[in-house]
Amino acid sequence: MKKHLTHIIMNRKNFFIISSVIAAFVITSCGGGMKTVKNEFLGEIPSIEKHYAEKTAEKEKELKESKDINKAFKLSKEVDELKEEWKAKVEEAFKADLPAESLPFESMGSKAYSVDMVTVASATKNNISLKFSVTVLEDLKNEWDITVKDLFIYFKAVDKSGNDIEGSKTVAVNFGRTEMKAGTKAELTGTWQTKAIVNMEQFAAVKEITKEEYEKK
Repeated sequence: MKKHLTHIIMNRKNFFIISSVIAAFVITSCGGGMKTVKNEFLGEIPSIEKHYAEKTAEKEKELKESKDINKAFKLSKEVDELKEEWKAKVEEAFKADLPAESLPFESMGSKAYSVDMVTVASATKNNISLKFSVTVLEDLKNEWDITVKDLFIYFKAVDKSGNDIEGSKTVAVNFGRTEMKAGTKAELTGTWQTKAIVNMEQFAAVKEITKEEYEKK
């Protein structure tokens, strides 16, 4: 009887060990085989954005082409789940990975303002928001000769080889929230969206550009 009881206990112990191994495998295998590159400045966000953008596009294409209502319902649910997972993964990476220091910035040397720092203000699904901390060097006046003026800084992202990152040309602006007198400290906001973020695994710097170059996009 004692030998039989010992045999049962050992079997149960083996069962729990095997179950634990299976559970661990399932957990580490989740995420559809996502492979990430940890960028020095943006962490894993570009890789996450790339992975989920591709997976979501595949599912949405399959959904659009589906003729079976039950399959379409299932695919629609899978798309929603992917988007929720995408959102959570980006927010998690932003909180865990991004360094506090500013992003490298290549200035055009404006006499009207200096860019003191560029930081990632937030990151969510489809969006990285940048904050430009600026010092106004001379009074900037609008068409009515008043020093409350929109300030625009046009910029793009470049990689470690100095090459332009596709889709990254955009603009930071303050929308006239601050009186732009010499010596004023102002903050401008610019954003990168998915079309740029998916190409940023090798991101190296923010580079200021002219309005003319920006408009060529």
